[in-house]
Amino acid sequence: MPKIRKDNENSPSGRISAIELRAYIHIETVSGKKVPEIHAALKEACGRFTVNRSTVQRWHTKFREGRTSIEDEPRAGLPSTVTADNTNASIIATLLHEDRRITIRMLHKNGTLNGIQALPRRWQACIDTGGDYIEGL
Repeated sequence: MPKIRKDNENSPSGRISAIELRAYIHIETVSGKKVPEIHAALKEACGRFTVNRSTVQRWHTKFREGRTSIEDEPRAGLPSTVTADNTNASIIATLLHEDRRITIRMLHKNGTLNGIQALPRRWQACIDTGGDYIEGL
């Protein structure tokens, strides 16, 4: 049985990624292993960071039915636009840190909300002009 490394250099926390877990489940399913064996090996290798048995069962079934991809399927709807390092999120987090009682009305009144709402348009203008964007021109 292939060993899963506990010290994953791709993950800052040392945890094994979902893609790596799925790859392991796929390999073990193809080699004829059953869900309890696969889950036990993952639990031994990953400890408390492993997926639960129902997740192993779900992927095991998909691979047995012929699925070959370990990637997520595309999902319907718009992708999330707010991330940890997103400028909008940073601005709001800073404002909330300064005053927890701030309201949407106050953000709109002092112009912060207008600036945040204008960012997508400004970013697109910057992209369209190759980085030469000047407000108001």
